[in-house]
Amino acid sequence: MDYIHNLTINRTFDGFLREKSVVNDGLAKIFPDIIFEESDSELDHAGDIDYVAKVGDRAFGIQIKPVTAQRKQENLQQYVK
Repeated sequence: MDYIHNLTINRTFDGFLREKSVVNDGLAKIFPDIIFEESDSELDHAGDIDYVAKVGDRAFGIQIKPVTAQRKQENLQQYVK
């Protein structure tokens, strides 16, 4: 039960805070001319887009994942083959 609580509550909240930090403390300072906005829940669920970045009249989506996500994907591919 503790594992489930940790996974669903603590790690999800930590990920949420990390996403905000990556954008607000990192990207927004590195790219001050770009406006970063949190995506709405519909866009996040439909397209896995966490933030929308706007440059003039153009925009692009950003999905933020921890470095460990790549490792998990590589491990999963070993079992799929």
